[in-house]
Amino acid sequence: MTSTLGSDFHEESQSISKPPYFKRVNYSYWKTRVMLFIQANALVPWDIIMDGPSISQKQGDQLVLKIKRKLSEEDKRNA
Repeated sequence: MTSTLGSDFHEESQSISKPPYFKRVNYSYWKTRVMLFIQANALVPWDIIMDGPSISQKQGDQLVLKIKRKLSEEDKRNA
């Protein structure tokens, strides 16, 4: 007798080298798995997803990376 309990979980890869596959059902479960997959591999891409890309700006002789979402009005005019 074959059990169907948890069959969705056995079909899905548990590898951290492959992202979870979205099967058009149970979106909230998939969303959590993708979030954990990205965070487990590297936090920089997750920061870009949450905060947006960074913009480099020159301050004196140095280039400074600023998160796009946190730019002041003056920074936006100078970008």
